[in-house]
Amino acid sequence: MKKIIISTHHEDVANSYNNLLPNLEVRDYNMYAIHKNNALPLIYPSIPMNDEMLKELFKWVSWVIIYGGYDVDPLLYGQDKNQQGQTYHKRDKHELRLIDYCFRNNVPLFGICRWYQLINIYLGGTLIQDINTNGSQRSLEHSTDIKNRKELSHKVNFVSGSWLHSLFNTKTIITNSFHHQAIDLMGKDLTIAAKSEDWIVEAFQHDNKPILWVQRHPEFNYEVNKESKTILDYIIWSYFTEV
Repeated sequence: MKKIIISTHHEDVANSYNNLLPNLEVRDYNMYAIHKNNALPLIYPSIPMNDEMLKELFKWVSWVIIYGGYDVDPLLYGQDKNQQGQTYHKRDKHELRLIDYCFRNNVPLFGICRWYQLINIYLGGTLIQDINTNGSQRSLEHSTDIKNRKELSHKVNFVSGSWLHSLFNTKTIITNSFHHQAIDLMGKDLTIAAKSEDWIVEAFQHDNKPILWVQRHPEFNYEVNKESKTILDYIIWSYFTEV
């Protein structure tokens, strides 16, 4: 059976004693998207992990999926914060450690939404902190209300020869969309796999490593949307091999 590490959502929350405690969240829809594909989701621990611990952990894991969440701290890519999106440095640091280990050891990675921020930054890229206020006119709705998780938003155009173009054998599909940031400078050895019609990067792949990313959230609507289900099926059972 496939065993898949999934990332977690971290934040500090006030308890009844008015102290701030780290809070670790694993959202059900993240786990069920894997479980319903006959694979076993495993939670990535929130404790600091050195190489020895990660090596032991990955004896039992097929690959890693990193989900969406807060914005990445702009200081990580050399910019001051110029918009109001919420950040959480502890999660950034924790997941960058995970990405670094996977990258150095060729552990397969699949990312959703926020994750492109991290891997792009890890590989030397930068971000547009807010696509609605950076001076460019956007013709599409990229920040759909999160309450409407199953709704579709806009077209995505595949780059010829990309993994998505090969998977769907078509040039365009419709996606859901829940983001306000985007890739600016691409990181080293990352190749664009899809763009929106207003030129936002919607997917990429690494030239030499088993790393794929999509901006869409297939875990939100895979039960009712065939394209999201196709992506998850492909990632879990076709692209990454069993360990």
